[in-house]
Amino acid sequence: ENVFSTLVGLQFMWQLTPTTLDNSNHHLAHIPLKETHLSDCSGFCVEMNARFELEDRDLGSDFFVVKGVGIGQEVVSAQLFEPQFEHVSDTITLTVAEAMSLEPPSPVLVTLGVSVNFKLKIFRQKIAQVVNLPSQYHLWHVKNSSVAQVDSSLGVVHTLSLGFTDVVVEDTRVSGHQQVSSLRVVIPRTLFLYLVPVMDDSGHFHGITSIPSSEVWYVFPGQKYMVLAKAFAEGFDAREIFITEENNLRLESSTVELWNLSQVPDNSLGSYEVQTSRLLFPISQGEGYLVAALTYQAEASGSAKVLKLLQKVNVCSKVKATWDEGTDNSNIIYLPWVPGVYQEVELMAVGGCGKTPEDYKLFSSDESVVSVSDSRTVRAKKPGQAVIKVVSTFDFLNFDEV
Repeated sequence: ENVFSTLVGLQFMWQLTPTTLDNSNHHLAHIPLKETHLSDCSGFCVEMNARFELEDRDLGSDFFVVKGVGIGQEVVSAQLFEPQFEHVSDTITLTVAEAMSLEPPSPVLVTLGVSVNFKLKIFRQKIAQVVNLPSQYHLWHVKNSSVAQVDSSLGVVHTLSLGFTDVVVEDTRVSGHQQVSSLRVVIPRTLFLYLVPVMDDSGHFHGITSIPSSEVWYVFPGQKYMVLAKAFAEGFDAREIFITEENNLRLESSTVELWNLSQVPDNSLGSYEVQTSRLLFPISQGEGYLVAALTYQAEASGSAKVLKLLQKVNVCSKVKATWDEGTDNSNIIYLPWVPGVYQEVELMAVGGCGKTPEDYKLFSSDESVVSVSDSRTVRAKKPGQAVIKVVSTFDFLNFDEV
């Protein structure tokens, strides 16, 4: 093929031309090669030096670096500036646009007759920024107006019938630049609660695991928990329904003597999580129930229906390890050690809703110093120190240490 093996050292003329009628507003800017990472050629600089020399003489090389400085499209033109080759040229159109994202993330499952306030984010310098709506540069529309309608400037979607459609937001500064979210209007079939132990006392709540309402819940005073509500539709078991204000989600309890159930502070989570969660503070031992209810419509003209869930909660006392009923136990056990002779002590435990010895598990931080058995026997194996953790089998966060 008639292709140059290399263009290094050849002179080029480069030109940037905005596609808009106002040619004074450029969307791209040229960056000299010496101001880019290409200047660090790590000893292999012969070819790059030739390019640097051309730019130092206000000529162009076969490399031309640009960066976006404004939203829009720009035509980049290159012409070979060598005798008898001035006719060799080409152009390319580059688009400068802001990356966009929508919240809630796609696909969005919602119920009939509700409103969804979409949040538009753009990325500048790799940092997400929320766009204040209405925005003069962004317009919204839906592809199936029989399923939902959207405010063209505010991005507020109202669902009209069961089905699916796409919600589209377009950046009017760049033709064809848009972000699409799939919206599905469904009927909720199941409602779940999730118990999340709160392990962070700072302004934000972070749970280490979640326990679904399909399991028995065990809690204990002194530990904070977050109760999350999630609804699911048939055929979308892995994707939860986005719960709105119209769903009138209720998380309540009449067992006020066992725990305090309160709203999550607004500064701890996002506004959506605040709406769909509660904080649970156990205060007294016993059994009680949490009640969750979600309102929805199955038909556009039909009456509202309610999906309910009753969750049993057991408040246990704190686990306490003991080993000698005749003495006032501290949290330290001293065992003598003699080569060939293994001193042992049997640990017992109360609390944690345990009723039998099998309701507790023992763990040693250093099995080479102290070992533990299924019969709760602690054996000294060599001089040293170890921590024995006595854990309730019902709640791994409810434990005592010796």
